[in-house]
Amino acid sequence: MYLLIFLQVITVNLFSKHNIQEFTIEKPNEKIIVVNKKIFKNKYFKLPKDSKITVNHTSLSSPKVIKYFEGVVKVKKSSDRFLIFQELELNDYLFAVILAELNREVPIEALKAFYLVVKNYTLMSLQRHKSIKADFCDIAHCQLYNGNTTPQAPKTGVFFEEDLALLLNKKIYYKNKLAFTPYSSSCGKYTCSSKDIWSREYEYLKGRTLNTNLAPWVYKLKKTDLKEILGIDLINKFTLKKGCVYSIGENSKTKSIIISGENFRRKINQELGWNKIKSNVFTIKKYKNYYLIKGSGFGHNVGFCIKEAIILAEQGYNYIDILNYFFEGIEVK
Repeated sequence: MYLLIFLQVITVNLFSKHNIQEFTIEKPNEKIIVVNKKIFKNKYFKLPKDSKITVNHTSLSSPKVIKYFEGVVKVKKSSDRFLIFQELELNDYLFAVILAELNREVPIEALKAFYLVVKNYTLMSLQRHKSIKADFCDIAHCQLYNGNTTPQAPKTGVFFEEDLALLLNKKIYYKNKLAFTPYSSSCGKYTCSSKDIWSREYEYLKGRTLNTNLAPWVYKLKKTDLKEILGIDLINKFTLKKGCVYSIGENSKTKSIIISGENFRRKINQELGWNKIKSNVFTIKKYKNYYLIKGSGFGHNVGFCIKEAIILAEQGYNYIDILNYFFEGIEVK
């Protein structure tokens, strides 16, 4: 068990999933040290107190800087990169995730709702990377985390203190059990049932039609890529359930395959890039050399939808109303 509890303080263990080849260490009253594999002699290193590590990496879309500060920070050298681990208290982590996902100017009721969603999701998803003794990574595979030293990520109590003070000890429950609260950046026109996407049913995670149709997208999937990735020549049909792709049938002269919509999305994205098929709400149209895939939303489409929640708050919904819009029959207590 890697969730540490001491005097009622919950901590979360993170590791950076980026391909880190170099980083800088800033020690109190000392010069900045640039570290790469040539000068990193130890296999394992614990950051001195009151120091910080800055990591530079380049994503597919733009350069980015991730900073690690305070708490317990450790560095491990693997065969092909550095692994950086950080331990944070729960609310430090929650606030950093919220600030990575949201713009500061969001309506307060949307902020309240999202804070509780992130808290529940965190507590229900610990040890996602237990094989390396970590709870979460720092990318969208788990939850987006951009570090805790930038101006956008102050220490606990500096930001949100007044707005969220009444929610610090509250959580989301369904029939007196802690609710699992997955979320997406946007769900477009529909949310999807957990059973249809992950084959696991939660009564409060049912698909529904939304009052929005945000984040439209289009992707051309080459038939040659389809053949190489999935080993099939033709998509002959796809099945929708309440607007979400439930299954996709592919066949050739020699075989027929049925794959779930989520597995199709993941397999294609894993090979071609995670921004190709952006959600589980899409249609497929066949052309001579490619398939035109049109959809809306960004993410798995199950549960809470950030952009749609902001719209609801702007329309006058309070945070309880917003949560019940996405999770049927839940309680906050």
